[in-house]
Amino acid sequence: MTRPIAMSATELAALMTADAAPLILDVLPSGHWERCHLPRAVNACVYEVGFLDAVARLAPDPATPMVLYGAGEPAQDAVMAAGKLERAGYMDVRVLAGGLAQWHADGRALDGAVGVPAPVTGPPALQEGHWRVDPGASWVRWVGRNGNGFHDGSVDVTDGSVTLTAGRAAGSVTVDPRTLRSHDLAGDPSHDVLIAHLLSDDFLFAERFPAVEFTVSGVRALADAVPTSATHEVSGELLLRGVRKPLTFPATVSERPGERLAVEAHFELDRTRWGVIYGSARFFRYLGMHAVFDPVSIALRLELVAGERP
Repeated sequence: MTRPIAMSATELAALMTADAAPLILDVLPSGHWERCHLPRAVNACVYEVGFLDAVARLAPDPATPMVLYGAGEPAQDAVMAAGKLERAGYMDVRVLAGGLAQWHADGRALDGAVGVPAPVTGPPALQEGHWRVDPGASWVRWVGRNGNGFHDGSVDVTDGSVTLTAGRAAGSVTVDPRTLRSHDLAGDPSHDVLIAHLLSDDFLFAERFPAVEFTVSGVRALADAVPTSATHEVSGELLLRGVRKPLTFPATVSERPGERLAVEAHFELDRTRWGVIYGSARFFRYLGMHAVFDPVSIALRLELVAGERP
């Protein structure tokens, strides 16, 4: 992507008092604009799908000179906005060098209700105490594959809690294999056939081993995390088919309203480590159409609610 022409804060400040001042466009979310913005700036959030329509209302003439600004380096908000506008036919688009952060650091005036908020960086600091799982807001989804395609489905989270103290974590989360369902075969007569196969001794052997439980032993913050990446490493042991094995996976932890935490993770689980070997070429020969890939893709979301230890 071609870098847009930059304008310094000094140049923009001089133009603000000119008769033919450019349109100053804040491309951050409207809530942020209400908190603080450059004098005379108008707002059109580049993250909105209607960004170009909003700009067209503010500047119907594609020859309108405009200066865009976003959060400042290393954020790419204003650069992305400039690219969108140039591709839409706007002919005189510049970007404020250093964005809002540099303008504020230079001690220049800002309008708005509160002031420049601190950017959210790094993993959230986890509040110590007892957290219980909200089963109604939590889920586990799975995808199993073979050479012909895949099946995907879900299983219910039934219970769980985690206690965080002095950088340590202890607790457990349970799912009920009897709630196993296939999404791709929903409404198909073969749905129940597949589920019976997965619950049988070929796979989960749920009749003999009805408990599937992950015991949490550690949650470690990742130093280089950003809020949209994995922020923590979760470690513990998974009890599956009567076998308990260590399991570690990356997870994104985010704070939610109402003293809640959301934990979301996506990882590959090698089922054969827990003795689920049906269809694995590491254990059988001449499988033909019965071959099943060893990894199962797991996606999970746990909503944790702050509360007292039961």
